[in-house]
Amino acid sequence: MNRPTNIRNQKIESTTIAWLRFGTLDPQKALLQLVQALTDGDKDAENVALDLLANPPACTAEAMGFYPRGDESDFERSFRGIVSMLGERRFLKVLEDKYASHGVASWLDQGLLPPDRLDAETLQFWNDFGIGDWEKSSVRTRLKRSLEQSLIPAAIQLGDALKEVGMALLSIELGNGGDTIYACTLPIEHAQRWRDVEFLRLPSGGSLAIRRFHWERFFSFLEYSLNPEPLELVLPPQLLERPLRALQSTPNPKMTIPRRRKPKGGE
Repeated sequence: MNRPTNIRNQKIESTTIAWLRFGTLDPQKALLQLVQALTDGDKDAENVALDLLANPPACTAEAMGFYPRGDESDFERSFRGIVSMLGERRFLKVLEDKYASHGVASWLDQGLLPPDRLDAETLQFWNDFGIGDWEKSSVRTRLKRSLEQSLIPAAIQLGDALKEVGMALLSIELGNGGDTIYACTLPIEHAQRWRDVEFLRLPSGGSLAIRRFHWERFFSFLEYSLNPEPLELVLPPQLLERPLRALQSTPNPKMTIPRRRKPKGGE
């Protein structure tokens, strides 16, 4: 579930913090760097992210953009608020489970994926994929056969086509499953740094992370749309998720992170 957030751009009070030694990066600084990479340095989005780091949103659906569990840490609330903001501003491509069938076709229409790098059959598959009344049993049965025959080759070719133009497809991990995938494309040099990076391990055992595109979840969304027609797919290694790794970075003394504002009337 993704709800609008009530975010105002404000001037952020910040302070330069020394980098941690041994190559480990503080999650706040890393998250700000990721925002810079995802937005291509958009200052307005960066300022909103700084505000959310300085002042984590309240533990409510309206403030975070997600239904809360009630025990979210400050950083998790900031992370979720920033992901919601990036989705609203279309720096992330939002795929809800019941609309997943339209996702890739719409990305092609919007020029977010390179249609000229796909062969005619694969391009036709992705475009047809978003057409049709999935409520009809006859349509679901036909789509099931098509998906089982063509979905995995089409997914592999999509990744190869992006690689040919120097890009990679990734997604944000929010640690709670959920009904939405937040996808993004990054230049390969950025993707190599961020792919399969864990920001925070949650008490539930999930993670806040950015990883290679979560094809397994995407396929499960399609099964939801095809209900009650389960897909019979065997994913090849290149489409499976990989273990997450710790944050790493090269020291950058110019990086700043926010200092939380004191409440009115505070000391």
